[in-house]
Amino acid sequence: MDEGLEQGIVPRLADLVGRVLTHAQATGGPVFRAMSPPHEPEGASPALLLVTRPGSLRHHRTDAHRAAWRAAALTAEGIHALPDGPERAAIEADTDRRDGPAYAVLTEAERWGLLAGLAALPNQRPPAHATGASGLGGVLLGRCGAVDGQAELRG
Repeated sequence: MDEGLEQGIVPRLADLVGRVLTHAQATGGPVFRAMSPPHEPEGASPALLLVTRPGSLRHHRTDAHRAAWRAAALTAEGIHALPDGPERAAIEADTDRRDGPAYAVLTEAERWGLLAGLAALPNQRPPAHATGASGLGGVLLGRCGAVDGQAELRG
């Protein structure tokens, strides 16, 4: 990893994600509880922490998504077969609502900083099929919007 990143933004991002991960312990479902916290070897570099912590948060979102489609009386097969449209959008919004409290530990400025920092990392975005359309950035983006070309942070 670039030494500048390792000394600058990566430790800050690892700290922010770590705070979210700790806060998420109160709201995580069964998969999150089984898979969290991630193994963090003593003396782990900030880069290693930044790679492993979001994976645990992904399980938090998985639990939120499962709860949202179950609340809509869907099965795993039903949500998989559900086409894009208002019903799917409502389930995604419910997923964001259920996943969002984990991020409440961060201030608005910290959420923006986390989003911008993650976006600034080289090769940080895996293919959409690997992570789905949401996840850590998705929750943060879900709390961001654009009105007349101006970005805003919601909630």
